[in-house]
Amino acid sequence: VQLAVLDVVEALQPVEPDQVAKGLMKKGIKMAPAEVREIMEDLRSGFPRKLSHAGPERFAYHDLSK
Repeated sequence: VQLAVLDVVEALQPVEPDQVAKGLMKKGIKMAPAEVREIMEDLRSGFPRKLSHAGPERFAYHDLSK
């Protein structure tokens, strides 16, 4: 699920959790925006692929391996 979240954020950034939840639904993964937000917050400490805050309730994708 975390890799799917990263992929959706990368494609739609900057993006809000509810938009990511809709993107996941298109991939067949059903999650509430609150669950998605929790995962997105956890992914802020990821490496080499991670998320960061990009404004209120928005997240951006970063690949630190490049």
